[in-house]
Amino acid sequence: MKPSTRQKESIVERIGPFRIVSPIARGGMGRVYLAEHEKDGRRVAVKVLPEEFLADKKRSQYLEREMKIAKNLSHPNVVKIFGLHRRQGVGYLIMEYLDGGNLRRHIRDQDLGLAGTLGIILKICEGLHYIHNHKLEDGRFHSIIHRD
Repeated sequence: MKPSTRQKESIVERIGPFRIVSPIARGGMGRVYLAEHEKDGRRVAVKVLPEEFLADKKRSQYLEREMKIAKNLSHPNVVKIFGLHRRQGVGYLIMEYLDGGNLRRHIRDQDLGLAGTLGIILKICEGLHYIHNHKLEDGRFHSIIHRD
């Protein structure tokens, strides 16, 4: 019998040079873990993708294309993507780790006021603007879709 993604996740302690440290979050696109590079101690976020992302060839190819585009993005308000790893049929997205917590909770718990909340929204919009105006090597605009 083929093990489920949940079973596979529970036995993975290392992805490439990264050692899994602790869980961070769970969302519609998978679970996210804090991981540390074994040599330099650099911290990253590792998103464990649902099995169906790699099981479907068309979806897998789309994901690969999106990762190539995302790896070339560089903006202070856009999370850096380092790569996509595969192990035992499970996909692992290696991303920049931002130690900022949950945005909804931060806005709710902090007394930011309208100006503070709008400041955060402006930074999000700046990141989205950068992504949507970023061009491919051939000069065409790409079509990254953002939703979770």
